[in-house]
Amino acid sequence: MKDVLIACTDNLAGFSEAILSVYPQAEVQSCIVHQIRNSLKYVSSKDQRGIYLRYGFDETDLSGHSKYRKEMG
Repeated sequence: MKDVLIACTDNLAGFSEAILSVYPQAEVQSCIVHQIRNSLKYVSSKDQRGIYLRYGFDETDLSGHSKYRKEMG
């Protein structure tokens, strides 16, 4: 790979810096799925389903997110 124009990450610590050290001209941005998932922790649990479905996620995504949150605490 010669060049990367856009890198989409999940905000893993140090990942953006690693990409920029190899591809200094790259634009690094956070994945919208991860941004929404991280934002849901500030939404009451009764409202999360509506927000999730509003942004085009399906029931599979929603159940996967719930399982992830239970595992991660």
